[in-house]
Amino acid sequence: MTFSNQSGFARATGRAAFVAAFIMGLLAPTVAPMLAFGVAKRIRPPIHRELARVVSPSSFQDAVLIESSGGLIAPGSSYEVYVVGHGEPIHRSAPVMTATKATAMVLGWRRTDLLVIGYRRARIEQFTNYWPHRRNRNAGPVEIQLAPVSPGFSYLVPGRNAATDAMMLPAPSGKPGTAAP
Repeated sequence: MTFSNQSGFARATGRAAFVAAFIMGLLAPTVAPMLAFGVAKRIRPPIHRELARVVSPSSFQDAVLIESSGGLIAPGSSYEVYVVGHGEPIHRSAPVMTATKATAMVLGWRRTDLLVIGYRRARIEQFTNYWPHRRNRNAGPVEIQLAPVSPGFSYLVPGRNAATDAMMLPAPSGKPGTAAP
């Protein structure tokens, strides 16, 4: 005769939990894909649209402006600038600039090795001022410059953020609170 410290209720609960786990294990290969497919149908992937492709003066590389809109993670629009070999797709390249809330974006080559990204207003999320020439032996490295067309702020609106408005550079005379020329 064996004695158990478990009551009848505890044994029944343990068995019920085991049976429920066993049934869930049997159903998982069927139910999990159905759930994943249902969620995937509701998630809208971002739409990428090429807005501009500007050929460099040497014709060896292109500057490409892409707008990405929609998607679950970033429902607004973002803009990316790529430098790629002439006529190449952007899928293997990293962007040289990523921005959100951008208006009036323009790409232009000042020289074969100098790309200028102009904009009226933008929140720059990522930027590098250098693009190496990895794949195309004829193309050299490219320097990238940002050129906001506004003389003052290019993202913040003056007067709306007291903390940043209070941080002014000291004038050459050393008087605090005056803007540097």
